[in-house]
Amino acid sequence: MQFPGDKFWLALASYESNEQHGIDGRLLLGAARGKYWIRRQEAKFSTCPGVALAQEWAATSADDQQSVEGLLGLQWKIFRFKDPETSLTSRLLLLPGLTETGRYRAMASISLRHEIVNDLYVDLSFNGNYDNEPPTAGADSVDYTVSTSLGYKF
Repeated sequence: MQFPGDKFWLALASYESNEQHGIDGRLLLGAARGKYWIRRQEAKFSTCPGVALAQEWAATSADDQQSVEGLLGLQWKIFRFKDPETSLTSRLLLLPGLTETGRYRAMASISLRHEIVNDLYVDLSFNGNYDNEPPTAGADSVDYTVSTSLGYKF
């Protein structure tokens, strides 16, 4: 929700399953109050501190795990609107445990979109997840993906 000026509210809802972290499912619901530190046509930088509720179902355990986590989001976007159009978006979400002290998670993504010819784009994306205490013993702390795609804008 955008307000006049540089402040905004952010509502966050996500569901994920991650074999590398040993998670059959994780539901995350959160809210944050954000601020744009840079807000120009060619670039934006914002931060948003808040709080999130997490519900996890571990792959090797029948115990469901609920927790409250702090939330700190950072986002930086760069745009070039001249032909060929190009944009670079980077996001970082830090989730330190509040009810599980000592546990923290982080999610990062970088995405580059470049126009090849009129309205035909190529995307290159990197996504990474870190969990210092995955709920399943022996699970990896780090998981990442790299993807490319080709798209057309109508």
